Amino acid sequence: MCIVNYWYICDAFAELERAEAEQGHPLGIDPNDEQSVRRAIESYVCPWVRRLKPECRALLMTTLAYFLKKPTFTGAEVFAQVPDLTMGRPDDERRIFEWMWKSLVPGIRYHDIDTSACTEDNDMMKADMLTEGMAECAP
Repeated sequence: MCIVNYWYICDAFAELERAEAEQGHPLGIDPNDEQSVRRAIESYVCPWVRRLKPECRALLMTTLAYFLKKPTFTGAEVFAQVPDLTMGRPDDERRIFEWMWKSLVPGIRYHDIDTSACTEDNDMMKADMLTEGMAECAP
């Protein structure tokens, strides 16, 4: 069984907010432009993901695929967790996470990831498991 938690996606996406805080200025991301968003994700989110333990990286990818397959996932719940990110809200928040997938896992469609054995547990207190390497499952 695989336990997914949308807070894992929030942690990854929050790298954009952290980058702005560290640099002391906005990243200048156009939320409706795929190249602008992917450039930022590849510069700040991808390096963070590569530092995760392999099983945690796999869990993040499975989690992202799970939520992208879920028709009710809009991405708004993730944007709500990065209030200091200066990037405006895109016309289609979900599309940002599709672009995130394309940047993190080039050449693989999220539709092809088996998420049938996954269950959701969106407990914020369990989100640290991803970065602490104590993931409950390795897809």
